[in-house]
Amino acid sequence: MHRADDPADPSAEEIAGLRSLAAELARDAGSIAFAGRRGDEAVDLASSTKSSQTDIVTRFDRAAEEAIVERLRGERPDDAIVGEEGTNRPGTSGYAWYIDPIDGTTNFVYDLPAWCCAVGVAHHDRMVAGVVNDPAPGEIYTAGAGQGATLDGRPLAVRDESDLGRALVATGFSYDARRRR
Repeated sequence: MHRADDPADPSAEEIAGLRSLAAELARDAGSIAFAGRRGDEAVDLASSTKSSQTDIVTRFDRAAEEAIVERLRGERPDDAIVGEEGTNRPGTSGYAWYIDPIDGTTNFVYDLPAWCCAVGVAHHDRMVAGVVNDPAPGEIYTAGAGQGATLDGRPLAVRDESDLGRALVATGFSYDARRRR
């Protein structure tokens, strides 16, 4: 493990290990959320909100984040941890984990399949590995610096599309209603 005063880039093996751990964490978070969503209890729409009325947080967001944080504290106690649901734990290793236990909570609450669990790790502010677990179809996207990206272990590649009108560039929806118009 690197110390905070040693900004040397992590080795390919270290990145692969971080990527693997991130995948395990995202799978665990997805299992917690998916099991909760499929449970007998309806998701409480009034759980709470953060920055706006449509920025919802549920008990499943919190439970999934808590599970990730607990595991990281045990396996990587010197790493910083920043969670969407409020975790902000400083570290000394130079590594920082970024967690969004349920990205797309509004979709999750309304039982729409467009939500996921995201876990990323940076080394001295440079992202080195990231994972998105899409529990509804059971898909895991992973990426590592210098190692490419995969979907369920199969390499991903970008399309060679030069016509912007035919390319999918990005999608997203703001929490601010004025920006969604």
